[in-house]
Amino acid sequence: MFSFHRIGRLLRATMTAVLLLATVSAGGIAHADEAGETTPVLGDSITLNAGPGSSLNGADFKVVKLAGFTVQGSAVTVRTEDAVRGDVIASLPKVGDSEYPADAGAVDGGTVGETTRGDDGAADTGSGGEDPIVWLARQGDVKDSPVWRLFADRMAATVSVTDAPVMSGTTTPADDGTISSVVFAGLQPGLYLLEDTNTALTGTTRSAPILVGTAITAAKPPIGNADGTAEIKNQRVTIGKSIIDGDDATLTDDRNVGDIVDYRIETLIPDTAKYANDAANPYVFRLADVLSKGQRFNDDLSVTASEDGQAWRPLDGDDYTLQASESDGGTATTIDLDLSAWVYANGRDGMAGGLLRVDYSATLTEHATIDGDGNTNTVALTYSNDPKTNQTGELTPPDTTVYTHGFQFDKIGEDGKTPLAGATFTLYTADTFADDAKYRRADRPDEDVTATSDRNGLVRFDGLAAGTYWVRETGVPDGYRDLDVRFKVTITADPGKTALVVFERVPSLADSLVQIEKNGLLFVRNVTTITNLPLTGSGGIVLFLVIGGLLAAGGAIIAIMTHRKGRLLK
Repeated sequence: MFSFHRIGRLLRATMTAVLLLATVSAGGIAHADEAGETTPVLGDSITLNAGPGSSLNGADFKVVKLAGFTVQGSAVTVRTEDAVRGDVIASLPKVGDSEYPADAGAVDGGTVGETTRGDDGAADTGSGGEDPIVWLARQGDVKDSPVWRLFADRMAATVSVTDAPVMSGTTTPADDGTISSVVFAGLQPGLYLLEDTNTALTGTTRSAPILVGTAITAAKPPIGNADGTAEIKNQRVTIGKSIIDGDDATLTDDRNVGDIVDYRIETLIPDTAKYANDAANPYVFRLADVLSKGQRFNDDLSVTASEDGQAWRPLDGDDYTLQASESDGGTATTIDLDLSAWVYANGRDGMAGGLLRVDYSATLTEHATIDGDGNTNTVALTYSNDPKTNQTGELTPPDTTVYTHGFQFDKIGEDGKTPLAGATFTLYTADTFADDAKYRRADRPDEDVTATSDRNGLVRFDGLAAGTYWVRETGVPDGYRDLDVRFKVTITADPGKTALVVFERVPSLADSLVQIEKNGLLFVRNVTTITNLPLTGSGGIVLFLVIGGLLAAGGAIIAIMTHRKGRLLK
């Protein structure tokens, strides 16, 4: 943006003084104060300050003097520098320029303002011509006038600027470690064009060419923005990504296979007013999102925008282009979202500083990674960060990660060693076991989740969120007894690592068939008859009581028979 809009007032005031007082200095205009007023004082420095939400990329700028300020009594004279005069005149907007707004005040008939031009378009710099900087001052406020903006952009492309040496100013750090201001001292009083030559930092844009004057003080009427300062808007571009779970937004979450995961991307709408957008220098604002294997894009992407972060309005499908690779979750999915045209148009039309929000969902599939690195979602923003060239930068926020877990155990035969295949187990989820608490996947609500032991006796359940589960044997191999074996499983997440799985044996007739080793491994036995239950646990106690009861009953029968035999002998 321009930083010396008050210079416009200075120079317009100067022109007014000329017209009223007819006080003209050679090659410039003398500005006379009211009689008896203090003589203006000219400064010799320029300070660039970071604007709100902005930061300076560095201390290196090209600092090119375009016009000088001099004081003669109570008059201020403004005169274009001879060394750059030709480039200044060549950079003035010409009548019929496609870049020059039709309603900006240009005149036809071979002149621009009062600067006479020849057939070749060059300005007449003789005594009859008007100083080009003075002509610019009459074209409106520096901050708002399209004439000034076009002039600054054109001037920055001339050899007067491109061949100028780079100056390093004195920096002042901000509390967050960025640069809050840069001071260029020891300058001759005048109007300067400053061009940012620093590399745009990650997450920032480069400033447009800046027009600013050294300070003019103690002048009457006030000279406005000729105070030697300018506000830089190296806008900070921000982007964030999160998993939405109800009212919560987080970078990590625990989910079951079959669950739908809602994702959200939010990014700042940059100020695009200083940027070009043509075939040679297209404006760029693109998002590249990658869902890792194990996540299936649900093709439900939507984009909304807000000026204040409160009221949101949807974008039409024509406002952006979307391309997503085909995937069933077995491979990574790439989602490319091009918002360049919409951001360019709206970033210069009242939406700069607002927010863009991208929402979509993905389903966690059987291909999901269990524990470890989890299932990631990355996004990168590619954006134009230099108004002069539309070169691009890239910004990548932290990844989001969805974790899912699993557990396994071994099924063994009656001898406690031989792997047993063909045993089926059903999964339940509840703090306390209940027959109606069967676990169901979100995408398969009518199906039980079961696992059957393989030829090695291995049983595995995968794709589970952290929580409490129950496992119940619901199918035994031929020849074995169904004793309603069940046990409890607790999964505790440890993001980035293998989840902690704890097995718990609960009292039941067959709890002795659930063998938990000290190293955390679990073995589940099968028996062909209840009498082969291990003599530990509830089953052993029941069997002991049954045998004890039988022995007691047998003893009573023997006693009765002995008693009867005794009576007969008598």
